[in-house]
Amino acid sequence: MIDIRALKTMPLGQSEWSSIQADGLFFVDKTPLILDLVKKPKVFLSRPRRYGKTLLLSMIEDLFKNGTQNFQNTAIRDQWPERERYPVVRLSFINVPYAQEAGQAVDDVASFEAGLIEELSRAYQRAGFAPEEIDAYKKDATLHGFLSKLSNFSNQQRLVFLIDEWDVPLSAHLDNEVRFDALRRSLNVFYNWLRTLNLRFLLVTGIMRYKETNLFTGRDIVDLSMHPKFSALLGYTQQELEHDFVDYLELAAQRHHMSKAELLQQLKFYYNGFCFDEDVSVKLYCPWAINSFFEQLHDSDKAPPFRCFWMNAVGEPKSLRTFMERVQPNLAVLDEIKNKQVMLGRPDLINPTLFSKVEFFPLLTLNGYLTIQEAVEPVSDNPDDRLFVCGFPNYEVKVEFEREFLNYLTKSNSATGNKPLLTRIAQSLLNQDISTFCNLLNELFRSWRYDSSQNNIEVDYRSFITLCLALCDKFMVREETGNNKGRSDIEVELPNTNVYVFELKRLAEGKNAPEEQQEMLDAGQKQMLSQGYGVNHATHGKHVTGVVIVISTDERQIVAWRLIDKHIENDTHSIDGTIQPTNLLNKVEFTL
Repeated sequence: MIDIRALKTMPLGQSEWSSIQADGLFFVDKTPLILDLVKKPKVFLSRPRRYGKTLLLSMIEDLFKNGTQNFQNTAIRDQWPERERYPVVRLSFINVPYAQEAGQAVDDVASFEAGLIEELSRAYQRAGFAPEEIDAYKKDATLHGFLSKLSNFSNQQRLVFLIDEWDVPLSAHLDNEVRFDALRRSLNVFYNWLRTLNLRFLLVTGIMRYKETNLFTGRDIVDLSMHPKFSALLGYTQQELEHDFVDYLELAAQRHHMSKAELLQQLKFYYNGFCFDEDVSVKLYCPWAINSFFEQLHDSDKAPPFRCFWMNAVGEPKSLRTFMERVQPNLAVLDEIKNKQVMLGRPDLINPTLFSKVEFFPLLTLNGYLTIQEAVEPVSDNPDDRLFVCGFPNYEVKVEFEREFLNYLTKSNSATGNKPLLTRIAQSLLNQDISTFCNLLNELFRSWRYDSSQNNIEVDYRSFITLCLALCDKFMVREETGNNKGRSDIEVELPNTNVYVFELKRLAEGKNAPEEQQEMLDAGQKQMLSQGYGVNHATHGKHVTGVVIVISTDERQIVAWRLIDKHIENDTHSIDGTIQPTNLLNKVEFTL
């Protein structure tokens, strides 16, 4: 029996290497890859948030400043080749104010430049430069003037320069080209200056590459983001999970009353699948997600639940909503992802992009919402001709992405989003209350962005309803399930032995009379029964209930439904209902 007191605490929220060592926190040794990394003089590395970029910079800072005195029990302890100690200037753009202040002109970046000067001052002082001299330089100085004065003593010795989250100020303003461009000009001043320094090593980390900046001009900075050799530098491999977390795995499996193999399968389903190399050779776990899962062992003596950790980290839903508002995707985007139709070229993932040409799928992939799943057989020897199929890395990202996508489609900005409404939708199905179910769906239809559908066709409604049902916990939802006679629109398996099979019918424009609704209900029932929708479930002992839903094009809502309960052959019972479309005046409050 594993004693929880013998297990190290996870380093959640701690990204300083010296503190992790001093406090005896858990870590996975990645130092052999650091040895290879610092052989390159100037490096760029892109990874999503919560992957340990800041910790990596902290480790490199410690090595160049102090050697290996803080690297007990690591592979690099006796292999670090540097005998010289270097001043290390480490700054993070997370610490530089970049939001527009009240009353500030959209192209005014004075506060940003002042913040950058302050962050550089602190970084130089931490590197060992005299505070009084730095303070004298920054007094009443513009960014250009301050950097010119820094050059006076920066070039007197070789520096190590480490930059964290370089793209944060720009990515925060993807919805404002004027503001983006103003910040870009300030950053170009900084990177022009940076290239003049006498550097032993430069590492720049972030997520996006923006062509408008001069960070990526020339060939002096090597982008190792998709280099297979460094694919596992940040993130946990399957081997590392099974080896380094062996005691945590055993304890978690005991508390879940499952075997270690079963626990590993669940962890892979929820958290594995990220890939950052063009050979598609390594699939990774997000460190934040895995560390958060096992830290729960210290929080209580209960089985640690499989929560959505990475997507619920601070800032992730907000960032995703910003991207959606910038690109304004429709439901076809979600269908492409689910059907494995997202295919990106190597240039989509490596080449810097222009603000005016930011595309949704590369944006999602670079930020970790999508990932490389497989490589397409190359058609030539040119690496830039390579194509990659991209999709959701795992269940955690899939469900949280879809939840935020629904919030975007329905313009929901509340803290809970659509979750309360989805809970009531799920309960109405469990209660076989189709009237309430349809009324609740209409509440979501009423909020649906008008410009997010494809000409208001039936497939949009099917995709929208499927999305809603998939977000209802513990439902197994399938879209367009086929047999040898046809394909049902939506099938939903409930936690009990019940299965709902939905057939959607859409009334054409100008058609909404009762007899026209009845005609659609009859056609839907005939199609269901003649084509045997759901019969595969019935043969496996499930109770299948058919539901025909009629949607009005004019109202963009459900106007009629039919419940079809086929107990035995030739014994079919049905119940019809009509729905008054909801609006702001007749909105109905539901309690379940």
